[in-house]
Amino acid sequence: MTIELSGADGTKRIHEVVRGSGSDPHSPLDPLALTLDDGKALLAGVQRHLVEARVAEYSALRRRCSHCQSLRSLKDARSRQLNSLFGTVEVAAPRFKPCRCAITERSTLAPASELMPDRCTPEYERTLAKLGAWLPYRRARQFLSEFLPIGDDLPWQETICRRTIRVGAGLERESLSRAKMQRTVPPSETMTVSIDAGHVRTARGHQGRTFEVMAAQVRNDDGKPVLFSGVSGEADQ
Repeated sequence: MTIELSGADGTKRIHEVVRGSGSDPHSPLDPLALTLDDGKALLAGVQRHLVEARVAEYSALRRRCSHCQSLRSLKDARSRQLNSLFGTVEVAAPRFKPCRCAITERSTLAPASELMPDRCTPEYERTLAKLGAWLPYRRARQFLSEFLPIGDDLPWQETICRRTIRVGAGLERESLSRAKMQRTVPPSETMTVSIDAGHVRTARGHQGRTFEVMAAQVRNDDGKPVLFSGVSGEADQ
């Protein structure tokens, strides 16, 4: 099985993801379609090629200075690992020196660190936190290894525990910040309600009777009135 990746510049590259071992077409005992292990290998291979291509493309784009369009000098070439639900991918992570035209900012540029600041995908961290909240950490680890191609890089229960606590703390901080932004309005000290009513006579030439109209106005401390009114059901006719 192969995949074809199209870059931002229009170039296309074909990568072999997995290669089957072959089967006897005359045998009814061979597995039909993909097995679970085949699916794991396929997902892990696709993930590896996608991550490698994305990091390489982003690094090449970030190397070119947006101001003078010149290429930044290479400082060093390292590797960086990304943990995901479809395996751990190790990619080349070059670092570039600041451009000569940069005056205020003279820091080293690390494109791979910009793409993966936490060294894991958000979905990976969210899934670990969700399973860690639903199941015992050891059971959550076994569940992940049963259906996902994490392999030998499967996180230990201590890692799942730490990530669950970290995600929970982040959600709590986000909830508190939203509560501070949405400050409740203090209750009004005074409120004035004015109610009035009147009768509307039936128009000439129509059968019916008069009906009553109720009108009201409510005003509080800020002085903005709220008006509303109501009539009986016969008024619609």
